Amino acid sequence: MSARFEGRVALVTGGGSGIGEATVKRFASEGARVVVVDWNAEAAERVSREIGEAGGDARPYVTDIGTEEGAAGMVAFAVEQYGGLNILHNNVFGMQAGLLEDITLEGWNETIRLTVTGAFLGTRAAIPVMIAGGGGAIVNTASIAGWETEPGLGPYGVAKAGVMALTRSTAVEYGPEGIRANAVLPSTVETPAFLQTFGEATTQTWLTGAPAGRRTPAARTPEQLEEMRAGKAAAHATRRLIQPAEIAAVVVFLASDDARSVTGASYPVDGGLTAHSPGPTATQ
Repeated sequence: MSARFEGRVALVTGGGSGIGEATVKRFASEGARVVVVDWNAEAAERVSREIGEAGGDARPYVTDIGTEEGAAGMVAFAVEQYGGLNILHNNVFGMQAGLLEDITLEGWNETIRLTVTGAFLGTRAAIPVMIAGGGGAIVNTASIAGWETEPGLGPYGVAKAGVMALTRSTAVEYGPEGIRANAVLPSTVETPAFLQTFGEATTQTWLTGAPAGRRTPAARTPEQLEEMRAGKAAAHATRRLIQPAEIAAVVVFLASDDARSVTGASYPVDGGLTAHSPGPTATQ
């Protein structure tokens, strides 16, 4: 077990699955004491237990991070359990997928609340604690959807662009206080949330069932999902989907002293998706 983060406290929201789970386990494996925040108590407790069994130190905390009480409570819990907070990974998001004409106001508001407002509230709660401790690192999970547009993911793209703007504001305003803020921009990561969003048969899809006359597609069949996964993989220069641990590795780097001169940055972790033209090329 590495000791790169020995003596430091890391809090990860959405730590019960996907990118959050991979990240909180990576922090723990490198010596950090970690708070696993999730709305799902069973998931938070499972991840914390697995970290403990591997020799790490973790505590679960269950809350809705998109509320003032939830965000303040998770930071207070970290201070109560471990005496401070050095690293915050804002990773939770919400999404209603569909063409803009089919997006409900409730779905729009929930996407913004969980994705942008949640990151803001977590950041706001953490800042005084980090300043009191001499500084810290905040890493936000944004997305290449904040740069590029995919039909059906409008609210998500707007929210992730907001996360990048929040990251820059945090870096500029609190750099003199010893706080760094950066964002990771994944492309398609093979997580339970990805499968749910795009319609895996065994989970509830977030795609809206289009009313008569509307154009938003309904949930995909397993065969359609597999075709979509293959298409998503082919769009990457690496010809494969990103794995959660690969995002976690960049998050941990940005939170480490190795990145002490990196702040206000948005790091694509996209398998080369944004590096090439999507159309036929001269060699095709």
